[in-house]
Amino acid sequence: QHVVHMMGMENMLYSMYDYPDEFKEMMDEYEAFFDKYIEYINKLNNADSMDALELMAEYADYLEQYASAMEKMEAIDEDELNTAEALYYAEVSARIYQKLAKIE
Repeated sequence: QHVVHMMGMENMLYSMYDYPDEFKEMMDEYEAFFDKYIEYINKLNNADSMDALELMAEYADYLEQYASAMEKMEAIDEDELNTAEALYYAEVSARIYQKLAKIE
């Protein structure tokens, strides 16, 4: 029984480093989008009225990018992720939520 448990742990550890590059790349792009979006929102929140008008012109672009990013994320079946993917998904999501909480 202990041998089976150890083999299961070994397989889990191997799978943690076996996530496809495409998934990691998608998650990295998702986080990069939110980094840019948060930077934009902070600029908008701290802009004077003239700068705010200019920044509002960019808002439609961010809405399109947001919709595209969320569509990709919603297509992920979290039940189908392997251990490494699920951990990376949670890690990236947690970083994004922390960043969103710090919007000025």
